[in-house]
Amino acid sequence: MWEPFALPEDNPVFRRIGPLNLWLLRKSGELWIMHDYTENVTPPTEPPSDGIWKRWALRNGDHSTQFKPTLPDKSIMVKPESEIHLLKGSRVRTYTRVPIWILIEVIGETTVPIVEIPTQVLSNTWFGGFTDGELCYWLTTSARRSMPIELIQPHHAVCIMDIRNSSDLDLNLDKICLRVERLSLFDNGGYLWADDTVITYEGIEGDTQIRNDGVTPIEVPNAKKLNEPRHPHKRGLAERAFFLFRDSGE
Repeated sequence: MWEPFALPEDNPVFRRIGPLNLWLLRKSGELWIMHDYTENVTPPTEPPSDGIWKRWALRNGDHSTQFKPTLPDKSIMVKPESEIHLLKGSRVRTYTRVPIWILIEVIGETTVPIVEIPTQVLSNTWFGGFTDGELCYWLTTSARRSMPIELIQPHHAVCIMDIRNSSDLDLNLDKICLRVERLSLFDNGGYLWADDTVITYEGIEGDTQIRNDGVTPIEVPNAKKLNEPRHPHKRGLAERAFFLFRDSGE
């Protein structure tokens, strides 16, 4: 999936990644790309007649193309199917599956990014108040305590949240803002994993400490790093708790 491949002239190349259908065509010194989404089990045999091709002029020497998985360009509002309750002093390690985006690159003397395409279209939502909120994507998830391999699909990355309640209060999690733009991606035998997001809640008046180290998750110690985060985490960064736990009772 993530290895470079050549594009023959005037012969469309098709790739299916989850519900995303991708067609790539090299024609008259240009790269043409078309995509759509279907839930059908059987992939389409040819590009849709009413689809729209987007075109990029290629450089002399551009000889191949590659896909690179990346996480969405905005934070994900994760809503567990049932609330998670953390007693004071407790911690929980949860797993959620986030649809990836596909970065298409052209390879010549240098590698140049062309376009990013989501494998699944997510709805937008607003997280926070009018003056201190942010635009996120919305994702309903089971926030599992384990992640069996049979549940991981090719267009998903497993994101890990290690949540620690260091406050003197119980913590009720209804929604969690997962900042996927800070996460690295790893390939574990064809399955994608992200590094840990360690969240330490220190109470209503305190800060919520968030840490992303960019190291291989302990669940998949032999995984190979595929991609760096969009916006690396700044060490020492603290965020107000309501940015993460809007409905936790503060």
